[in-house]
Amino acid sequence: INFASTAAGVQTITTAGKSMGTVVFQGVGSSYQLQDAYTGTNLTVTNGTLDTNNQTLALTALVISGTATRAVTLGTSVITANSTGSGVSVASLTGLTLSAASSTITLTAASLSTFAGGGGSFGTVNLSSITQILSGANTFVNLSYTPAANKTNSLSIGANQTITGTLTFTGNSILNRCWVKSD
Repeated sequence: INFASTAAGVQTITTAGKSMGTVVFQGVGSSYQLQDAYTGTNLTVTNGTLDTNNQTLALTALVISGTATRAVTLGTSVITANSTGSGVSVASLTGLTLSAASSTITLTAASLSTFAGGGGSFGTVNLSSITQILSGANTFVNLSYTPAANKTNSLSIGANQTITGTLTFTGNSILNRCWVKSD
């Protein structure tokens, strides 16, 4: 589903419990606001404004791409992304107003998942994949890595991260450790 309106004013979206599949918000100068919990595969913003309105989102991936003028307000939304690959991808902060410092984002893919924050500021981010990649020089209120039990897990950090609250790494046992690698 492509939302491509260029109309001024806030357009509301009610999903009524239906799964939305892949959705792209691409309307230049448009503004969209979720009115209820959202379930879908990829949710992508390339233009315009998306306000999740503090709703719960269950996704495969959250993608904010391009360098056009766009704004994403996550508020206190609780977002779960289960993509094997990029669970969260912010391509660039150029042209982007991102308000995510009160949100909670959890990546739940079993094997490999990437949080590519693009250097943005986020609230609480929970990572749990066996192999987790964290890229972009991001700021987090809280960051945790609690991977699956009975595995040796790894978190690869590709840039400096700033945590203003709590940083938590949890291994499973002396045999199934949590390895942290920073470039």
